[in-house]
Amino acid sequence: MDREELQEELLGLIAQLNPIPVSSSLMGIRRTISQEDVAYCLAKIPYPGPSYYGRLKFAGHEVWAKDSAIVLSKSLLENIHGNKPKRPFIGHSIINRICEASIWEHMGNTLCPSCNGKKDFRNGNLLVICGTCEGFGVVSASTNRHKTFNMEKHEWDRRWNPIYIKALRILDRWQFRVLRGLIQEFGGPVVRAYLYDKVA
Repeated sequence: MDREELQEELLGLIAQLNPIPVSSSLMGIRRTISQEDVAYCLAKIPYPGPSYYGRLKFAGHEVWAKDSAIVLSKSLLENIHGNKPKRPFIGHSIINRICEASIWEHMGNTLCPSCNGKKDFRNGNLLVICGTCEGFGVVSASTNRHKTFNMEKHEWDRRWNPIYIKALRILDRWQFRVLRGLIQEFGGPVVRAYLYDKVA
């Protein structure tokens, strides 16, 4: 039995004895990760929002969609009112719908065709935010969001669109924390390969 076969057998034994994902490759063998590995890693994140949303988006566990929306709604209300709201927020049911819609939009984002996901342009010494994606780097799944919520466009633009954008920004922060946790656990190349396979 040569060294490579011995290493493969050793990895198989470790996998049987210890199903918990190994955080780094063993003896230089490049490893791949599964949805279960990703879900296990993200379950250890001490913040519920990124943990729930990460398992929904990157591990495909749709059971976390409702919990993600609940935590996002709380974060959004804290963002609007501060830590202790003094009065009930009018339109709380709309906030819940906004959270659900923003989660599904954030999960289905495609790169902006104008900036190619870069979010801004350099014009000499000036840094100009892309006007197509409004600095998100991705194109909105719905250009007529007000129709989704059965509202007039001026009412949506004046009152609810800024809240919707805040929800997307919170999801951006959660996604950053999730990806950072995955890269710390498994390494950049392994995570990149997993995300590429998931998209392809």
